[in-house]
Amino acid sequence: TPVQSPAPVPKLLSIVVPSPALVQTLEPTNPLTPILTQAPAPRPATSAPAPSPIPLSWKTFTPKDGLGYANVWAITQDSRGNLWLGTGGRDSQNSGVSRYDGSNWTNFTTQDGLAATWVLAIAEDKQGNLWFGTVGSGVSRYDGSQWKTFTERDGLAGNYVNAIVQDKQGNLWFGTNDIGGVSRVSRYDGSQWKTFTTKDGLAKVV
Repeated sequence: TPVQSPAPVPKLLSIVVPSPALVQTLEPTNPLTPILTQAPAPRPATSAPAPSPIPLSWKTFTPKDGLGYANVWAITQDSRGNLWLGTGGRDSQNSGVSRYDGSNWTNFTTQDGLAATWVLAIAEDKQGNLWFGTVGSGVSRYDGSQWKTFTERDGLAGNYVNAIVQDKQGNLWFGTNDIGGVSRVSRYDGSQWKTFTTKDGLAKVV
């Protein structure tokens, strides 16, 4: 019977061991006897110099600077870089929304079309419209020139709007409650409203 020749065996087999400073080399003739050889020392990593800390300073804005009212309940920045502040209070007739472009203030009240003088939530949608959740008067949408208000009559769950957010699909979600403490959530897809309550699994207010 012809004898098959053994498969060619490599002369050396190198294995990197957990120690970063060693390489283990095994001889095929005696694989149980490792030969430890020193691995090249790693080059020191060059790190960029740490940036100098940016000095921070505070500046306070009040109605004297142009802010509509001193009680601020919500702040957001739109896609153009403007800051929008929701203001309000029980005894204020001049509160509502203040816009700050970095140098000038512009104030919006019910005389401009805002639903109420007390704003608790602000959000910008993907189309650039600004939404303002108010106390007791629903939510107002501002497209840069015109105002439109949505209330319970339109399908909004409640007229006290505390939170607004837009999801990845473009739906707008509104967190609401009423004087009795009943919380509801409304979803608006641009044409239709859908309300979710505790019957749908929404948590109860304790």
